[in-house]
This record gives sequence, C-alpha cells and structure tokens, in this order.
Amino acid sequence: MNLVLLTIVAPARLKDDLLELLLKHPDLASGFTVSQAEGHGADLAFRTVTDQVRGREDRIRTECVIQNENLPALREVIKHGLPGSNIVCWAVPVMEFGKC
Repeated sequence: MNLVLLTIVAPARLKDDLLELLLKHPDLASGFTVSQAEGHGADLAFRTVTDQVRGREDRIRTECVIQNENLPALREVIKHGLPGSNIVCWAVPVMEFGKC
C-alpha cells in the first residue's frame, strides 16, 4: 500500500461544506477525522475584527489516510468545490495503517 495522511485545514465556517464534499467522494477518501484548530500565520486573511485582534482564526483540521494516487484528484475536488476558501493542505507518507 502506498498511503499518505492528507491534512486539510479550513476556516471553521466551512466545516459542513467541506465534510459534505468529502462524503460525496468515498472513492477518494473513505473516512476522515475532524478536530477544532486555530490558524496563525502571515498569509491568513482574517474575516472578522475579532480574528484580526486575536491574530488567529477558528479553523478545522481534517485528516484522512488515502491512496497516494488519489491525492491529486482529491485536492482538485476541494479546490474546485470550495474555490477561494483559504484552505491549506499537506500530505505525509504513512508507514503503517490499521486497527490497533
């Protein structure tokens, strides 16, 4: 198996839209985990004054273990399904995956 862990970090307001998008593509991502996060960084475009003052934005972090060959297609689905959404993602190799 050639697996990667895809981490997707998106504004919290997009949680339902992102999860719905992922659920529509079980062939690319058959399961995922979602957690709350806060985004920090110079490239963030804060939507609210509160976020500007705090210097961070409420975000969600979604992680899914997928086949490496599905990575480009899944990134395109997200890019086209939620354009201009200030979503970032990265992938790292998975050495082993399964139930403990």
